[in-house]
Amino acid sequence: MIRLLLIALILTSVAHAQWSTDPSNNLIVGHGLLPEACSDSAGGAYVTYENNTVYPRQVELRRVNRYGDQPWASSRIIQGLWPETRYAQIVSDGQGGVLIAYVDRLQYPPPSFGAYHQRVRVQRVDSSGTFLWGQYGVRVSLAEHTQSNNQYPAVIPDGTNGCIVMWLDTLNALRVQRFDGMANRLWGDSGMYVATTAPTNLLIPDGAGGCFLVYSGPKIQHIDSSGNKLWGIDGIQINDMGVAKIAGDGSGGAVLAGMKYISYNNGDPLWAAKAQRVDSLGQFVWGTNGATLADSIQGAGLSPPGVALAVNTDHGGTIAWGRKTSPDTTGTFVQRVRGHGSLVYSRGGIFVSPSSSLRSVFLAVSSEENSTIIVWTDDRAPSGTYAQRIDSTGERCWDSSRVAISLPTLTYESAVTDGASGMIVIGFHEDFSIRAQQVNRIGILGLVITSVAGSRETDLPNQPELLQNFPNPFNPQTRIRFTLPRSERITLTLYNILGQSVKLITSGVQDAGVHSVVLDAHDLPSGVYLYRLKTPQTVLTRKLIILK
Repeated sequence: MIRLLLIALILTSVAHAQWSTDPSNNLIVGHGLLPEACSDSAGGAYVTYENNTVYPRQVELRRVNRYGDQPWASSRIIQGLWPETRYAQIVSDGQGGVLIAYVDRLQYPPPSFGAYHQRVRVQRVDSSGTFLWGQYGVRVSLAEHTQSNNQYPAVIPDGTNGCIVMWLDTLNALRVQRFDGMANRLWGDSGMYVATTAPTNLLIPDGAGGCFLVYSGPKIQHIDSSGNKLWGIDGIQINDMGVAKIAGDGSGGAVLAGMKYISYNNGDPLWAAKAQRVDSLGQFVWGTNGATLADSIQGAGLSPPGVALAVNTDHGGTIAWGRKTSPDTTGTFVQRVRGHGSLVYSRGGIFVSPSSSLRSVFLAVSSEENSTIIVWTDDRAPSGTYAQRIDSTGERCWDSSRVAISLPTLTYESAVTDGASGMIVIGFHEDFSIRAQQVNRIGILGLVITSVAGSRETDLPNQPELLQNFPNPFNPQTRIRFTLPRSERITLTLYNILGQSVKLITSGVQDAGVHSVVLDAHDLPSGVYLYRLKTPQTVLTRKLIILK
């Protein structure tokens, strides 16, 4: 079966890159633990990780450009005044560089072994890898008590080349500090006190130099660019939900998503998926208790189930979560909420990926034409990290089931835009490698769309492309994709290792665009085979393996 994917934006050039086209062989960025990533504002990514498994660890920074190359000759070690740096969080500085918030720490000697002196610092690095805020960064607070109790600080851009940093100190005081682009502390020597709270807190920019914060209660607070609390001393109570994700709504407010505990069913907790929108004045747009997306959710191995959130062009949200669909099966579901609060799909959401054995849903990334890319980890064979793009009507834009990002599963995943409505996923592999994989907006790994113009695509790669089949090895079916720059006659043929033709996969005149065909090899023995795409201009060949 051939499925033509019509491309939707102008594609002025496509380049081969260092990105892998094989999900079982992702690009290795480095080796370590706890990766974090942000965009480099040019289609690539900055990646941090901790480069040791014992004390002292240090935060290591690398840059990967849009082609999967690493333009720096060596990584950058993010240092403090003490031996260890940990718990980095990173964001773009708006000028092609990166801002990094991290914990600088010194281990107490015995008998207090395992306790630390800790300071939160922030560093700014430009696109060439130069430290802009000194060799050791700057402290967010001059207070002398320990500023972090083994917690990640949070950092967001302030829109003026600076940043806002949030941290929780050992007194459980949640504090924020704002820096300008020259590393000046703008909200006092010790930052601003927000609340006494539990560790789980969320921070996003408000688009005007300030921020929104969510903390235990749950409550939400809006702080302006001058450090003023706009929604009272204690913030605003959020009713009827626990907040797991927050994102700016594009009009001065925020969209929230999370779960509400309902009851137990045969020993399993039941949840309701919830969403809420808060406008710039602190008013709830979706009613006092928010919008209920689905009821009676049994979690996919998590309590509460994981939630992913992306904001739509109408200032509403797309929310994804996992739930049990049978005693032994779990799946990924998604719901869209319009800007005024009504549901696009029927209550309960729609199934993203059929016959799934979901482990967790962790990412939702806005893409072209008001669509959303959803990323999850899946335990079915082969287990791995998968993605699907869902359009505004709920249709799957990519393969009818999913696109494999990494085999086996990545953990500690994050994703950034590739600058052309696709994304780069970064995560930790079980062999301690930090891996990255690019998938473009049409669901193909490693095929880089390098520039976009206008609202529709009229140009395609100037040469045919034959992509690696997936899965590989396989039994008995695999999928083969190829792209054509123009409408032309093709043949796609399978050969054995002796060069003998064993199966005509497809032939005929095909339109310009991206094509996908399923090869069924139930009648063929195990072995190494070649598949060959022949067009009037060229012949392209790749290898596949049937393993029975």
